[in-house]
Amino acid sequence: MDYKSFLQTLDYDRLDPAPEVAWTDELLQTCAKRWELLRDGKDDLSCENWVFLQYLVEHENMLLHGSQNPGIIKFEPRVAGNKFSDGQKALVYASSSCMLSYWYAI
Repeated sequence: MDYKSFLQTLDYDRLDPAPEVAWTDELLQTCAKRWELLRDGKDDLSCENWVFLQYLVEHENMLLHGSQNPGIIKFEPRVAGNKFSDGQKALVYASSSCMLSYWYAI
């Protein structure tokens, strides 16, 4: 099976082990406040990180990039260097999965 066919067989929603978040008004306000603090260079860690990341995806229309590099200032397309057929394209890798992003960050 070629790489493209293999990718089409994956069900990424099934692979994402993050539990569903019950978005209460209180939790939404907590996450929104944390996001506001982070934009000002602060953080209060008022909710679990994975919940906050899922908030960014679902309520702030963001994608996530997991990395061990804390110094990333600007995302620019880069070649991944893998040997797959589309691995030589310059891309910015991002995900709507908080758990997948966590995996790459670890």
